[in-house]
Amino acid sequence: MNSTMSPTMNMTMDQWDLMLDCPHNPDCVQYNIRSWTYAALTACALIFLRRRVRDPMPIMFWFPYCFHRALIICEPLHEYAIYIGSFFYSLAMFWAHLYFSHDGGTLRRDLGIFCSYMAVVYIAAFFLPARSGLLLLSGSFVPPFLASIFALLRARSWLWFVGLGLGWLNPVAIVAFVEPAGLYKWLIYADNFTSFPLVFVAQLHLAFGGPGSEEDSSDEASDSSSESDCASGKSVDDA
Repeated sequence: MNSTMSPTMNMTMDQWDLMLDCPHNPDCVQYNIRSWTYAALTACALIFLRRRVRDPMPIMFWFPYCFHRALIICEPLHEYAIYIGSFFYSLAMFWAHLYFSHDGGTLRRDLGIFCSYMAVVYIAAFFLPARSGLLLLSGSFVPPFLASIFALLRARSWLWFVGLGLGWLNPVAIVAFVEPAGLYKWLIYADNFTSFPLVFVAQLHLAFGGPGSEEDSSDEASDSSSESDCASGKSVDDA
């Protein structure tokens, strides 16, 4: 019976710790370092393409996300990484919802709801047994993640939707077939060739277009056509 079970079902607690204890897992360290590329690309876009960026909020997703990734591999802060990083990772997972609520004018309200939710999570984790509290903090991203998935569906932002979904489908699929210690060895390629670029391209498109870009372009077109009509009418009158 055990021979037919997936590697995940046969995991010991030591194997889980190896998978989660990133500073002592070289593959995990490499995975997190490589994700910083997108924070660097975001900074370059904001600096060198600032005239083209109409709304920087979509691509600023990478700053809280990569800050969380940096905390994970920081040895001096490893004991506190879960407590600090859970907030920033959950914020990154909530970013799509915040962006589209920003477009709808409810950004402050939704950000307040998110902060209240995280406060409840931290208070509950404080009173729970240590292991249960850590599991609660580790899973605190799930409701924000689901809120972003629904927001992306409503907005029909398919590239961001697929990229964000693959961000969690990839590790689930990998762990189903390989030993947990080998997760990050495969995840480096899975995320860097699917999830990360899809999310970044979708966000960059929104950043360049900005909210309501189609409406703005149609308004500009109508304005230019009306101006040309006025000019042609004036020329006819002069004639």
